[in-house]
Amino acid sequence: MNIMDTKIGSVVSLLLLMSGVHVQAKITALPMIEIKKTDAQIQQICQQAKISCMKQDDGGLWQVKNGSTQQYYLIDARPQIVQLQHVGTTYKALNHWDFKNYQHHNREPSDEFAHSGMTIFPAFYPVNRQNNAIAILNNWSTGYSGGGAGEQVADFIMLQAQGKYQVAIQDMPFYDYSMIRACFSEADYKNSPHCHDETWQILRLNIQDVGKAYYQWTFNYSAYTWDAFQPKTSTTVEKTKRVMMPFSQK
Repeated sequence: MNIMDTKIGSVVSLLLLMSGVHVQAKITALPMIEIKKTDAQIQQICQQAKISCMKQDDGGLWQVKNGSTQQYYLIDARPQIVQLQHVGTTYKALNHWDFKNYQHHNREPSDEFAHSGMTIFPAFYPVNRQNNAIAILNNWSTGYSGGGAGEQVADFIMLQAQGKYQVAIQDMPFYDYSMIRACFSEADYKNSPHCHDETWQILRLNIQDVGKAYYQWTFNYSAYTWDAFQPKTSTTVEKTKRVMMPFSQK
């Protein structure tokens, strides 16, 4: 498991939407849970739904947590997301959004980073009462001796019927990290409580109904710094936020 996977795994729960509300019910994300399937089962589902899928290692079958037990979503590294209905022993495609040729609004952050593809984060984000968005992440990473760095930047895409979509909010930081080795001798490793300079930034997204056509989104960022040779209790955090409305960017 690489550093990006480890870090992402530790913060996935923090990336789900929290909500700010008036007196209405909470506006929350619709996180998905993965339904374990073998590669052969995934390919069989794709054949039944008459869609072309990549191998299971690059995707899988998902279901909205606490959602309908008859509806599923296939997500893979094409990237694409397919809404499926499970009837009896077969799956039927209800909607299919293909982003193979999608031009992400994020561009290369620096010469040191290599592009590691686009991925779809398995959650829906409410845009208004009728529509949800997904986050298409542009992934960048680089490796160091004993460390590495990476970042993910999101375009939030509002899904529409018949495979159509619109970019609701573009080019927003989603997650980043860096880890640089600071221990080089046996004594360093033996005596130091921490042998890397580490930074990471996570997103908490609050959504609020402010009486307009679209919900108001507040991007809350927490940027952490944990210096080498210091205990974890010394970690510092800097918080920033940005308030946005979908479809308001020029």
